[in-house]
Amino acid sequence: MECPAVTELLGLIKSELTDSEQAEKEDEKQKIHLELRIGKILVCGAIIKSGLIDSATEQELQSVLKTLKKNMHEMLTPLVYAFLNELVNRLDAATFSKVFWPVFEAVLNVPKESHTIDSVFFLLQLSTGRHKKLINSKYFERNFGVPKLLHEDNFDFLAKLLFGVGTTIGINHPFYECLLEQLSKKNAMVPFWCNSIVPVLEQETEDKPKHRNLIVLRMAISMLGRMEDYTLVPEVLHPTFVKFLVNDLKNRSKYSEDVRNLYQEVCTALLACYPKMQDEGARLATFRRLMNAPGSVLIDKYANCKLLQNLLVLLSADSLRTVANELQTFILDETTGTSAERSYAAQVLQRILSLRQLTPATNGTTNDKEHVEKWHQEL
Repeated sequence: MECPAVTELLGLIKSELTDSEQAEKEDEKQKIHLELRIGKILVCGAIIKSGLIDSATEQELQSVLKTLKKNMHEMLTPLVYAFLNELVNRLDAATFSKVFWPVFEAVLNVPKESHTIDSVFFLLQLSTGRHKKLINSKYFERNFGVPKLLHEDNFDFLAKLLFGVGTTIGINHPFYECLLEQLSKKNAMVPFWCNSIVPVLEQETEDKPKHRNLIVLRMAISMLGRMEDYTLVPEVLHPTFVKFLVNDLKNRSKYSEDVRNLYQEVCTALLACYPKMQDEGARLATFRRLMNAPGSVLIDKYANCKLLQNLLVLLSADSLRTVANELQTFILDETTGTSAERSYAAQVLQRILSLRQLTPATNGTTNDKEHVEKWHQEL
């Protein structure tokens, strides 16, 4: 069966998907209008995804673009941008400038205050894709006041978009992953996290974004999974984030199972970083971030996955001695921590003393054995 031409499909939109005034009730009218919008968008999407658009005339392409633009309506906007992204990747620079841009300039060539998470997601793909020479520094200077979308002076605006989603479904928007991917390529992922995501955790309860905690957890999971420079793990464990994590792990029984699983995923993602951390300083700094206030030695109990003990076995003998001395000081100082923390710290200290890194080696020298035994006795 021969595939219908683009003109035929556009004709079907006009003949079969035209607004009807038969419905009397307002809610019925709205439902019909929504269904018609969806139908028009899907027909245009089929034209694009089938490849028919490649042989379309300029007039046909313009009709498809205008139909998509006209039906960009609230929850349908992400679907329109998904089809547009596939379409623009098929267009050469000349067609993009001559046909696409005149139709969508009124939507895209506007100040950043007029942009949404959907339009910025589209711009991010344009500015890193085949049309990056057209969506360039001049465009971003004019509309965003920065030379590029991922400029550090634009981080707060991007974070505001992430935290601005109104539903839990919105947290699954592809912009989250796309943004982290592009930030990672520019070695800007951790600075973005520290400077624009973590500070939102310091906002007062009544001022915090609706889905703040879920968004932070999702970002943390994705970011830890994308890490390439593991010396930056201690920076990801910003004191504000660690305080948030410890407190919510401690009280996670009040959350739903899905939310509890998110907290566990953060811990699992962090554990997965441990074997890849080759820098001893980073390992020790990570341990300290988790153990010292606003962290807690009890995080092992709260997380149910031994975040501290799994890191202990990877530390060098020198680092273990440093940790042991710090634990000893913590245990003996009754003004710091709680009795439960000091009691558990004593258990961790016992665990350290039994680790093979700190046990006298059978093939070591007499001086080595005496040094280790003396240190054990002092503790």
